[in-house]
Amino acid sequence: MTLSHLEQEALKLSEEERATLAEHLLSSLGDSNNSSVEDRWYEEAEWRYQEFKAGRMTARPAADVLQDLLRTIE
Repeated sequence: MTLSHLEQEALKLSEEERATLAEHLLSSLGDSNNSSVEDRWYEEAEWRYQEFKAGRMTARPAADVLQDLLRTIE
């Protein structure tokens, strides 16, 4: 089975099944890759925090952001 065919079949799964599959695939990469992803998320969060503190980024209440998101997917 080719990667392309496998991807096509995986996309036929429900959202919950795809999420489970993604979790399994990521966990199969081993701890070194998972910690790398965690490190990148930490770096991104730190960068955003520093940008906010320096006044180069604004903040919005999470409730407003989630409300906007729900409007776009309805």
